[in-house]
Amino acid sequence: MALSEQSSALDGVLAEVSLGFRNQRHFDELEERVDGICVAARAAFRSARP
Repeated sequence: MALSEQSSALDGVLAEVSLGFRNQRHFDELEERVDGICVAARAAFRSARP
């Protein structure tokens, strides 16, 4: 995925975080999503596909 797609995905997670964590599982799920976003963003950055 391109960097712009990862930016959009991160915006979605941040919007959800702004509503607060429902429980530990919710926190863990969001943390996992952010980790995936970071991995994909790094790959897009390295492939120079902004």
